[in-house]
Amino acid sequence: MPKPVQIESLENRFVSSTHQQIIKRISEAVVNANIHLSTSVEAIVSQEMEKGDKKLIVKTTNGNFEFDEVVVTIPLGCLKLDTLQFHPNLPQNISQAITDASYGRLEKVFVAFAAPFWERSETDASQGGDTYPMFTHFLRPTYALEEQRLWTLEMLAVSSTALFGAHAQPLLVFHLWRAAAAHVTSAIASLTPSSDEYYIVINTLFQPFYSRLPNYKEDCPDCAPTAVLATKWQNDELAGNGSYTNFTTHYCGGPLKGDPAIHDGIRAMRHGLPERGLWFAGEHTAPFVALGTSTGAY
Repeated sequence: MPKPVQIESLENRFVSSTHQQIIKRISEAVVNANIHLSTSVEAIVSQEMEKGDKKLIVKTTNGNFEFDEVVVTIPLGCLKLDTLQFHPNLPQNISQAITDASYGRLEKVFVAFAAPFWERSETDASQGGDTYPMFTHFLRPTYALEEQRLWTLEMLAVSSTALFGAHAQPLLVFHLWRAAAAHVTSAIASLTPSSDEYYIVINTLFQPFYSRLPNYKEDCPDCAPTAVLATKWQNDELAGNGSYTNFTTHYCGGPLKGDPAIHDGIRAMRHGLPERGLWFAGEHTAPFVALGTSTGAY
């Protein structure tokens, strides 16, 4: 059994711009590649040739392609939904691992402002004291709309120059799950993000929360959002109707303390099928310390 990776130190990091630099770094190793856009992969067929050679046929909506090796990077949710067929079938240890691993439905809502009204002014800050906390938890808010009063959600403020330096901005990021995530994704499912109706729906749902922050004044222009945006992974078939691998409470304390079968399953997906030239990649194949994260996917 592989030895666990020991982490000497671990820092929390965030992507200050986009994933462009990561994509650029990965693409440096690719030479003379063809990228087929708007092409769905339907099946991967492993065939054994003469002299023991093997090849893989990738069947798509725009024809078939032959390869010596294939890396499958579709999300865990798509694997769980059998979006992609494998011939022959995946071995029991990998198919069971896909079945056993749970897939989360975390969603995020971004609410931007002209200025971070919740932060202390420069005059106040010069007199000592901390900036507004980066994380805020809202637990069963009685001041929200009736359908929101059982919600539990988390808010990340990306506004402190002490924490984010030059990358600080007047932005609040709400993390939603369960009933809250389902409610928001349903409310915006048919709306265009650039529409007035979209803005009104999001603002109506989240004004009860950001209005609890320090210095909020209903008639102040800085206290009205300049832009809003919400993810809706639950509505996205290409994301497997979810966002990333998680571990539910019956795993008893997380991936390092839970069911050994789960550990073995993750390792099986990470190992892949080298004898067939078939590999899996993504956050669901990462070392345990990075499962369910962009770092793990990278």
